[in-house]
Amino acid sequence: MEMRLLLFACALFIVVNISTGFLAISSDLHSSYEPRETATVKISGNILEPIDIKKLTLLRGHVEVPFVYDLKILNESYYLWFISPQTKNNYTLRIKDIATTVTGENQKLDFEQNFSVEGNMTKYNIELVL
Repeated sequence: MEMRLLLFACALFIVVNISTGFLAISSDLHSSYEPRETATVKISGNILEPIDIKKLTLLRGHVEVPFVYDLKILNESYYLWFISPQTKNNYTLRIKDIATTVTGENQKLDFEQNFSVEGNMTKYNIELVL
């Protein structure tokens, strides 16, 4: 009985690692930012079509919130900068309809990553022009 349970746990671990290992998009978004901090994020991976800047949104819960941002491509990687919201809370950065490959098949997917805004208000921020 213990051997079956161990084999099942190993099989489940392998399946989870395989299914998450084939996502072709990644970013270096931090888990938290200070209010009004300038964030710079590298988005890389197997991106088949240019990312439409209009497809970027910032969500607080399920509600879109306005934010100042820009997106540029350099050396086959995308660089996003944005000024984090002033309100302390949990947020989701969403990029809709990224064309990529998942398990060898071309697909369009929504990339989402969560972060929080916490800490003291940043006294200044920088708007990057690339």
